[in-house]
Amino acid sequence: MRSSGVVPDSGCYHRIMEAYSKIGETDKVLSLFQEFKTQNPKPSSSSPRIFLILCDSLGKSGRPFEALEAPLDPLHQVSGEAGDLVAVALDIF
Repeated sequence: MRSSGVVPDSGCYHRIMEAYSKIGETDKVLSLFQEFKTQNPKPSSSSPRIFLILCDSLGKSGRPFEALEAPLDPLHQVSGEAGDLVAVALDIF
């Protein structure tokens, strides 16, 4: 995709990370999350889902505390379509 000059948007990152998470490739999910943060400094409607995929993947791989190390800003708050504030809530057991 990048070799063709196409820059992935947040929706692409969301789907790609979701696929890697489903096959247990946690390190790839983490790598893509870091890339997403540098490529998309502004929050988007996919940002909360992307962060939740990261948390889910790390949790399933037995590395839940690494999710706490991931910087939340600007992912912790995203303006919704109606201008409402969407917050990502994490339940840590």
